[in-house]
Amino acid sequence: MKKQMKILVPTDFSNNAKQALRYALHYAQKTDATVHVFHVVYPEYEAADIPVFSAITAKDKIEMAKKSMAVFIDTVITQVTIGQNIEGIPVITSNIGTGLLTDAIYYEATDENADIIIMGTQGQHNTLEKVFGSVSAGMIRKSPCPVLVIPEGIEFKSIEKIAYASDLRDTDPLHIWESVQAVKPYQPKLFCVHVEPEAVAENPYTEMDLQKLEGYCKTTLPDVEVSVHNIIGDSVSDAINDFLYEKRIDMLFMHAPERGFFNRLFHRSETRKMALNSHVPLFVMK
Repeated sequence: MKKQMKILVPTDFSNNAKQALRYALHYAQKTDATVHVFHVVYPEYEAADIPVFSAITAKDKIEMAKKSMAVFIDTVITQVTIGQNIEGIPVITSNIGTGLLTDAIYYEATDENADIIIMGTQGQHNTLEKVFGSVSAGMIRKSPCPVLVIPEGIEFKSIEKIAYASDLRDTDPLHIWESVQAVKPYQPKLFCVHVEPEAVAENPYTEMDLQKLEGYCKTTLPDVEVSVHNIIGDSVSDAINDFLYEKRIDMLFMHAPERGFFNRLFHRSETRKMALNSHVPLFVMK
């Protein structure tokens, strides 16, 4: 029997977290998934001679978080039921954890056998994003499953056009296929986009060409409308964002290998620019 998909949604109970959960509920409804909401209570460390007070403080914070979680979930359910077009509410579970944020989310995703993490980003002021590299980029690097980052202000809509950012590696065909499967119920158009830096005459990581990539897509995905695009720009993130805006893309897919394109694009400054300034959800595959 096919395993039912599970979505993990980390939350700090903020408005942006509500937005991410609303998106997750819509996505789950279409993909027949369950949703697991997770909040992390940061541990408090007291002096060694008063450990009891530390335990009491942590217990109180966990109890408060449980109450906040119930209100948070009920509020979002009301929002999507009354204000948004959703056919039914997926199964929702929740949990409160303690520890360092990135580690706690990683272990919860592992324990729950999550298939995808959906989380929000809200510039530099969100609790989850105060230090971008420590949470979002950290989750992208070490997450046991794909991560879907929802930009501030983005509400769910039908996914009609998706883009895959390609570095023309031999593994791209597999990840393009995975991208299409992730949103298959929506039957979107697929745009494969490759960015060639102006200052680099030849990309040493290139292992295939655009024609081969296009041929693969049309052969392997015969029911998908596919187009392949090569664009020039010194800033990869700026070039991709311009492309997303021009083509009215609904979701961007990227793959996160140990080396190559992802490391070239997703060092700290480019990651900030891409995920914090992007106007579309960013789906990062592992």
